[in-house]
Amino acid sequence: MVAALGALATGTALALLPAAPASAGIHGQEWFLDTLHIGQAHRYSTGKGVTVAVVDSGIDAGHPDLKGHVRKGVDLTGYSDKYGWGDDSGHGTAMAGIIAAQGGGEDHAYGIAPGADILPVQVGSDPPIERLANAIRWSVDHHAQVINISMGINRRDYSVLTAAVRYALDHNVVVIAAAGNLHNSPVRIQLPAKVPGVVAVTGTTRSGSFWDQSSHSKPAALAAPADGITSTDSRTKFKTGYSTGYGTSASAAIVSGVAALVRAKYPDLDAANLINRLTATADDKGPKGRDSRYGYGIVDPVRALTAKVPHVDRNPVGTPAAKSHRATRRASEPSETTPVGLYVGIVVAMLVVVALLTALLVVRGRRARRRRA
Repeated sequence: MVAALGALATGTALALLPAAPASAGIHGQEWFLDTLHIGQAHRYSTGKGVTVAVVDSGIDAGHPDLKGHVRKGVDLTGYSDKYGWGDDSGHGTAMAGIIAAQGGGEDHAYGIAPGADILPVQVGSDPPIERLANAIRWSVDHHAQVINISMGINRRDYSVLTAAVRYALDHNVVVIAAAGNLHNSPVRIQLPAKVPGVVAVTGTTRSGSFWDQSSHSKPAALAAPADGITSTDSRTKFKTGYSTGYGTSASAAIVSGVAALVRAKYPDLDAANLINRLTATADDKGPKGRDSRYGYGIVDPVRALTAKVPHVDRNPVGTPAAKSHRATRRASEPSETTPVGLYVGIVVAMLVVVALLTALLVVRGRRARRRRA
């Protein structure tokens, strides 16, 4: 939670800090709940019946604020619990708490969508891009309706990730990812947040201004609180089971929670229209319309649940590139990856050969005529 890409992005991260003691308790430290009017939003939806996949470091499934709402997931690293129920770093547990912590008094955390279930998909720190793509596909195949990815990676070729996002959207599964933090990523938004079709989430402060440590660029879709977010944590890391941190990891988890609320209220929406409901009802900040910092604006749960939003035919955050047809192309068709210059060279070479053969035949014909004469 401290870093959007956290320990899971580049192997470097700020440390999660134990939640500071306060007379108001853990729940009283969750300022973002009041800022986003979550109490009012719960009059319309708690996310009941929705499954949110948390692609992360695993989850402390026995945490008292999560117990009973963590499904059997998977450990794609092969090194930990087969269900993804172990979490040494605490990052995944923090994201799960932001999304679906159950509350239970002032000494417990309360999530955005306490009615939702969490599906842990453990991928480890700085996962290979193929593993991240497999995590998306596995989540879809195991009935997740929202996928939260509070991490990021840098790769030049990310076609395998693009294909996985397309697979999710084709199955009406919304993918939400953290934009990144400046201390462990470049200014520009990283993968998978920058893949067209993914809801890339940047960070804001308590006052609603842009958090100056948030990565930002054109793919930004929505913004949400990132400044001092208190949530659940792995009890193997902090005995209290709670921590406070900073980063767009938390921002993405907040938007994933809101997406779960909307999915439960409007179960018939396809992915494009669910995303459109989130973006069309956002509190527009910065330059009018979509911009590189806030995207369409700060997520507004109550408006997303209650506003009248026209149906759309296109995803407002883009569409992943079409699938490759290399495997089904005809023999006469050029490969999609073959450079155009290579074909030009082949044609030129063939013309040269034809010219040489023609010249040779002409010379031989002249010699034959001379001999006969």
